[in-house]
Amino acid sequence: MAAARYNSTGTGVILESAAEIVMESPDWLWPGWISTGKVHLLAGPPSCGKSTLAANIGATISTGGRWPDGAVSPRGRVLIWSSEDRAEDTVVPRFVAAGADRSMIEVVRRVEESWMSRSFNPARDMEHLENKIRELCDVRMVIIDSIADLMSGSAGNNSKVRKDMLPLTGLAERTGVAVVGLAHVVKASKKKHPLERILGGVGVGAVVRLAMLVARDESGGFGAPGEWNVLVKAKSNLGRDDGGLLFRTEGARLTEPRTGGLIDSSLIVWGDVVPGTATAILHRAEGGEASGGKVQQAADFLKSMLQDGPVPFPNIKAAAAEAGISYATLRRAHDKYDFRSEKQRGAGSASPHMWSMPAQGMRGNMTGQHSVADLGVSAPIVVPGYAVPLRDPWAFGASSTQVEQHAQVEQVEQHPDFAGVSHPTMINEVSVGDSQVDLHQSEAESDVVAAFLGYALDEAKRELQRRPFAQDDDVTLYLADVADSAIGRIGDLTEPEKRQLWGPLCTALLPYIPAPGQ
Repeated sequence: MAAARYNSTGTGVILESAAEIVMESPDWLWPGWISTGKVHLLAGPPSCGKSTLAANIGATISTGGRWPDGAVSPRGRVLIWSSEDRAEDTVVPRFVAAGADRSMIEVVRRVEESWMSRSFNPARDMEHLENKIRELCDVRMVIIDSIADLMSGSAGNNSKVRKDMLPLTGLAERTGVAVVGLAHVVKASKKKHPLERILGGVGVGAVVRLAMLVARDESGGFGAPGEWNVLVKAKSNLGRDDGGLLFRTEGARLTEPRTGGLIDSSLIVWGDVVPGTATAILHRAEGGEASGGKVQQAADFLKSMLQDGPVPFPNIKAAAAEAGISYATLRRAHDKYDFRSEKQRGAGSASPHMWSMPAQGMRGNMTGQHSVADLGVSAPIVVPGYAVPLRDPWAFGASSTQVEQHAQVEQVEQHPDFAGVSHPTMINEVSVGDSQVDLHQSEAESDVVAAFLGYALDEAKRELQRRPFAQDDDVTLYLADVADSAIGRIGDLTEPEKRQLWGPLCTALLPYIPAPGQ
């Protein structure tokens, strides 16, 4: 029996059948990015252009202009309050540089009470702001710079942060305006989930319906290092949260018509739409794909060389060397864009691999598509040291090729690609996927190896399955290639950390390479 929706006593919970509720789609100002009646967040590190970006968004709404993805904005009035910048020399010039209709931009200055004026305080004056929005009738967006001024306590207190943010939610819902709050990111946040980077983190994320995050393209993943910034969605409750945009800030010199004075400001220049998840885009921009320009150069080289059909790999390697492209970079381009490598049918085992174009054009692999859980089997590890093979039994079965690999270990040690790589002393336990291998050795030289070697080995095993070792492969180059690919799939590692992990990983891979004659 269905419960009564209303209460005969006038007290109790009121229910409404979902069958009677009319569904609605978001009322977008900027499809996928800015919606009326919702609270949004725009976060980023200092000097990354987020205030200039907010002015660009407001300017587009003030004129009913076109968004960078081609959509057209409804025209409306924009209100802005800034605790960090002066209106005269910073806030208004940014809007003007962005092409705003100045008559449609309102700067929140002060609050008047009983004929006395004081500074606007967003933590206590939302009711006054709401009354003014209703009075104007045509307000489409309110910018709050910054939402830190709403916080009455620590940004780490999630329940307090949520409570402090609720007035913004009420303002947006009751007036139908889009609210965009600007926020900073926490220090050393590159290794965090996009939403966890935002100051206020989980508390803020629980209140806002769409959180945007700005980051610099420091690694040159989308062009020259430092040329572009990226805008991604750290969270969206209103639709898809993938995809991003490139933009950069440029200087602009303006003239104030009433005084003739010159004002220096900044403006936004939009770049391309970027596919992928927020994590993948940020990973690429912040060094997850270091030397991105070199990889792209190698991909262009391969595309040019393979456009007329398959080419033997030795020929490609020789031509790449002449062009100044290293073998490791060549392999990265091969993996990233899915170039094919396979033996000719009917050819002998000594015949080289033939490289050819991807099956359906060049495309990039998305970061994170490989999971260590796909393997599920822990593997033996050759302990760095190179002198005597490990005598203790393997935790998951003995390796029959353990002794035979010793010669190859020495070969790796002498290869110039491994010169200068500092190997750790032995470590007590190394995590391999979801299991542990006890090495009964001394303390680790680096926490990096202890934390990541097992996962890097899992990724490398997957690479070995995808591209098995062939008799014509050079052992040292093959090891370097597999290690590069595996470590590249582990995000949040700095270049020094990658180098520290590289040598031990190459050593750990040796039991998986057939000994000569096998």
